[in-house]
Amino acid sequence: MLHERRGVLQKFCIDREFGFLLDCPDRRLPEKYRPWEDLAEESFSPIQDAFQPKLRLPRSIAVPFFEVSRRLGIPPVPSHGTVCLANWQKIEEKKPWSAENLDIVSFRFLRTRDNAWFFVNTAQKDLAPAICSVADVVAKAFFSEPISGSEFAFCFNEITEGLEKAAQTLQQMKKHLRPEVFYHGFRPFLNGYTGGIFEDQGGLIFEGLEHLGPMPIGGASAAQSSTMQSFDAFLKIVHDGKKEPEKRNGIHVEAWIRAF
Repeated sequence: MLHERRGVLQKFCIDREFGFLLDCPDRRLPEKYRPWEDLAEESFSPIQDAFQPKLRLPRSIAVPFFEVSRRLGIPPVPSHGTVCLANWQKIEEKKPWSAENLDIVSFRFLRTRDNAWFFVNTAQKDLAPAICSVADVVAKAFFSEPISGSEFAFCFNEITEGLEKAAQTLQQMKKHLRPEVFYHGFRPFLNGYTGGIFEDQGGLIFEGLEHLGPMPIGGASAAQSSTMQSFDAFLKIVHDGKKEPEKRNGIHVEAWIRAF
């Protein structure tokens, strides 16, 4: 049974050190994929220009972008998983893990540290022990193994300690993130296709996929945190009056984490 429970972590891409963070994501694909990488990096330039967003995404970008997103089980829009969980790299490999020693791989909307800091300060390991503890308890329940009161107490303690550490980490956000740069600089690139000029049209039109109609997909938000939503599900926490935002945020969570 122990082997089967360990398999649960692997099945849902949960790492005991990194939690939901993808361990050492590839920085670049093989050279033959460079044209598609270049297209991917430019995908949101024609859409979310901070001053004049476009209502249609060109077919050459729209079709492959939509298909890759479908295969990954995530919506075709920047989300917590893509801008945070799979978007980090160490600056100096031999130095300890810290936000100061992390940089982003993609989604570099601005050439300032503010942009990278917002994402890497969120990509922390504080909650990894709590995530794994929840997974262990859920796995034991799934395999009909007895769970002692002390095991539940340990799990709840891990969640409490993890949340306290995470809160302290987030307090560091203002260290390298200026409010004016966040709100007026790169935040418009994360807005999605629901508000502003997209509202009247009903969303963004993907050329080559017009039969699907305009797509009103919300953008990235810290509320999409895979960890927090997992804790809510484990503790059966329901946020009254926020069912629609919860539903939208759940759609943005990666397919394997939704399954967990």
